[in-house]
Formats: sequence, structure tokens, C-alpha cells
Amino acid sequence: MPAPLSTTCPQCGHSLEEGMKQESTYSSNPAANAFGNDIPTLRIQQEDVPRMEAEVERLSALIRSLHEERTRLLRKINCVQATTRRLPPEILSIIFQLIRPPIDFSSRQTLAELPDDLTLRRETYNQEEDLQLDLGAVCHQWRQYAWSTPQLWTSISVEVFETVAENNAAILDLYFQNARTLPMTVELDMRAQLYKLPDSEDVEKRSKVFSRLESIRNTVFITNAHKIQRLILLGLPLEWSTCVGPNLNSCQDLALLWPISYTQEAEYDLAGLSQLPSLRRIAFRYLSASVAIPSSVTVIAVQLVSIYQCFVLLTTCPNLLEFKLSLSTHNDSSIPPTNLGERVVISRLQKLDWYLCENPWNIAFLRRSVNFNEFNDAGERVMIDILTNLPSSITSLGFVYSLGPAVITAMRMMGRSIAAFQAPDMTDFRIRNGVISNTEGPKVLASLHTLILACGRQAEVTFKLLFEMLEAFHTATKHWRRAPFKLVILRQTGQTDELDAESEKKATELMNSGFDLEIVWDWERRVKLSSFEDGV
Repeated sequence: MPAPLSTTCPQCGHSLEEGMKQESTYSSNPAANAFGNDIPTLRIQQEDVPRMEAEVERLSALIRSLHEERTRLLRKINCVQATTRRLPPEILSIIFQLIRPPIDFSSRQTLAELPDDLTLRRETYNQEEDLQLDLGAVCHQWRQYAWSTPQLWTSISVEVFETVAENNAAILDLYFQNARTLPMTVELDMRAQLYKLPDSEDVEKRSKVFSRLESIRNTVFITNAHKIQRLILLGLPLEWSTCVGPNLNSCQDLALLWPISYTQEAEYDLAGLSQLPSLRRIAFRYLSASVAIPSSVTVIAVQLVSIYQCFVLLTTCPNLLEFKLSLSTHNDSSIPPTNLGERVVISRLQKLDWYLCENPWNIAFLRRSVNFNEFNDAGERVMIDILTNLPSSITSLGFVYSLGPAVITAMRMMGRSIAAFQAPDMTDFRIRNGVISNTEGPKVLASLHTLILACGRQAEVTFKLLFEMLEAFHTATKHWRRAPFKLVILRQTGQTDELDAESEKKATELMNSGFDLEIVWDWERRVKLSSFEDGV
């Protein structure tokens, strides 16, 4: 037999019958109620409020507990049903690393390639760069694996802008924490914030802006500075210039890139650069401030920097191995260093990429080797100015991916008299058609013995011009040349390494007259023209 129904609540103990009796008592005597006899009843109800509030709190806690239990059970169900549940954590971690490798900043557009429109914000942002955050949102298990794989968190690009500063500071903290002890690559894009900053005279307003950015500055340059191995700063503000200092004691690669329209970088305090003990590579864009580079630096890349500063950097970095100038300042009128006429030996330098500008002394220091990369559109007159001003001590010259009018002009010039190209009647037409007088005097690049050339569609014409050039070299230098002339040909896909009959005839004539020539195909297959047999 079923148990009798109870009118008492098992949770709070409230009795429905008692409530009905109180209500009946309260409403049975309207006259008494009207004259205030309900005061005892109201007092009872007011004294009951704390008990009911406590019950509400208890029920709320119970609801939260039930929700947590529900979430736990659903998570367990998802884990059991997941197709990846059979994969060991190590395998899943490797999969995560394959689908989200570190950011390749070398192939990524930066300020150096972008227009100087400071109003743009994060136009190069790639959502895949934060893929690990999406992985962590799939399920609890994936989040644990992603958060415990430090290789996923070693590179990050963040915009420094006051409206998103707190959020980006939190993301930076997460990356630094999850990367653990692995070295970090950090890019801070501050261009848009630089554009929005008040004038430097308005100290109070600028101070307010930087107070909102303090969380990012503290995270990157103080708390986690020792973890950064590579740091890219796009548009560093004046107030943060002193942050580049000894705290970055593990930084090996530093890039300081400013937009052209920014003029305050000359006021920067970059004295801390000399206190970076691990620095190996440094890049500047649009730098006019004087800087002291630590002696540990071996690679320098600059853009929109004066020729004078380039010479200072070249001659004051004792361990320099590579130097690249990709673009000099417009209308560069800087004066040459006082020691330009002296002999300066950069003993360790292995690679020099130099930008040819209008400055009259920008190539005056060249002595041994020059390579022209992608030199396609220069006219005859430009090539005349370059080759006639190169020192006669140059022994190696390269045209890589540069076949065209400029290269043909160079072939018609090399080995011929410099004075012939400086004559008033020397026109582009005469050069183009090989109408060049045999003038006595110093020859163009008389000491040259290595020519690097990327052959293209004009290969047949080029071989004809090449052997005419070699004949000119032989005529000009046959009494003193000792080293063999090496011709390095970089072929395009599908191009053969066979010389045509006319070229072989020319080569035989050169050989019989005592000219020692070696052709190298793609730095691998060698043909010695003294016998036309394959070399080693």
C-alpha cells in the first residue's frame, strides 16, 4: 500500500497545512486585520527571510555542483567517443606541431615590404598563427595536449594597440608560460599605435596611452625578456627605446623597422644595443640615429640607411660575416668617411649585398667581387656609369637572373677601353650595335677572371657576345694574365649545356692562342675548353 502523501517539504521543512492555517487565520477576521492585528503575522514572515535566503544560497550551490558534474560527464562521454582517443598523447602532440609549425617570419610580409600606410592595422594577420588556441577549444583532452606541447608556443606576432592591449598581454603571457624553457620569437607590430600617438610635446596624453600599454611592455621586456631569442619590432615608439637592453640577454636576432614617415627615431636612446651579449644578427630600416653594435654581431641587414652609416657599420664590426644594403636613403648626400681613401680590410666578411644609388662614392670601396641580382631594366647609360667606375681590382662579377639590355651592354664593355665609353660621341645606339673604338688605355674590369651568368632565352646571342668579350680580355691581358678565366653558367630548366659549333670554333681559337678558359655549369659540371672534356 503506497505511503500517505506528505504536506511537508523534505528540503526546507515547510508545511503546507501550517501555511494554509496561517492564511485562513489572516483572512478570517477582516476587521481585525484592518485595525492592525496582523503585526504578529508580519513579524513571523520577516523573521523567516534569513532562513529563506540561506535556502536560496544552498540551492544555488547545489545547481552549480550539478552543472559541474554534468559537464564532467559530458566531457568523459566526448573523450570516450572521440576518434583520437586511441592515439597516445605523444602522437597527438606531433600532429599538432605538423599542422601548426612556428611562424616563418623570413617569408612573411613585414614593414620592409609593405607600404608606409600607418593607418593599416594587422593587414598581414594570419589566423592560422593562433591555431593552437582553436585546438584547445575542441575538447578538454586536446586542450591539455596543446597546452603541454611547448613547441606550439615558440613564435607569436602581436599588435600593440591600446584598445586590445590587455587581451594581447594575456595572450603573450599564455605563450611565454606554455613555451616553458624553449626560446621564443616575438614580433610586436606597433605601427598603427605609432600613428595614433599624440605629439611628443603632449607628455600627459602620451603618458596615458603608454600606461594602457604597460602590461605588454612589462610582459615582453621585463618578465619574459630572457626567453626571447628573436625580436622583431615594427615601429618602436620613442618611450620604449630604452627597453632594448641587457634584459634581452638571450636575444640573437633583432630587427628594428620604422616607417619612412616617422621622424623621431633620430632621438632614440639605443645605447642598450651594445649590452646584448648574445646578439648575432641585427636589421634596421630607416635609421638615422647613431648606434653602437656589439662585437658579437656577424650579420647586418639595413634598408633606407645612409651610405655613410653603412660604411661605419662595415668598418666597426670586427666579426662581420654578411652585410646587406637593400635600399639606401633617397637623395643620399652624406659625405664619405675620412678613411675612404685608405685601405680598410674587413677580414671576416664573406657576403656583401650592396644597393647602387646616386651617391657618387657608394661603390668606391669595392675591390674584388660584385654580383648584380635581378638587374633587368637598367639602360645602357646606367651600366656604363657603373662599370666605368668600378675599380680595376674587381676579379669576380655576377649577373644572376639579370639577362637583358644591361647584361648585353656589360658584355660589350668588359675588356674594352674605359676611355671609349667616356667619349662624347659614345651613344646608346653605338654600344647596342657594337660600334666601339679600340682606344688605348685602361680596360673595363681588366683583372676579371670569374663571370657568373644566368642564361635565359637569349642564350645563343649571349654565347656570341661572351666569346667576343673573352677575345677582348685575351687581347688586353695576354701578356700578364696568369689565372684561368672561369665562366659560371646558371641554366634555366630544360636548357642544355652544349656549345654550338660557332662557340666551339671561337673557343678553339682562344685555346690555340694561349687563353685558359673553364666553363662551369650550375657550379657542378665543368668543361675545360682546352680539350672539351668533362671535368670533375
